[in-house]
Amino acid sequence: MKLYESNIGPIAGGFIGEEIEEALKEYPFEWFEPAFRLAVTSNVRSWRYVIGILKNWKLHGFMADNRPAKSQPRGTSPRSGSTNPNAQANREALAAKAAREQTRLLEKAEDTGDEIYL
Repeated sequence: MKLYESNIGPIAGGFIGEEIEEALKEYPFEWFEPAFRLAVTSNVRSWRYVIGILKNWKLHGFMADNRPAKSQPRGTSPRSGSTNPNAQANREALAAKAAREQTRLLEKAEDTGDEIYL
């Protein structure tokens, strides 16, 4: 709950609290801090967005980024049969960067004795 309040805002009513408790049963605890951080860095501070991140990771693997590109260069849409050859490398680089950041945050919390709260 503390992680929600520090990244999104105060919990209004019990509904969000109940949803967080349900999500804790469905998704690994370790996924929550990176999901909240991703929401904040994406400038989308909403519980629905965090849940969307968690659902995506459950379907495609932890830290997977399967969002569609904001814009596709002409002639490179999946329908045209041609794709950006660097797309997979870019996704892998982003996933590796996110994994390094998660590891750094977890190690920092471990070194300082900080606890990660929800």
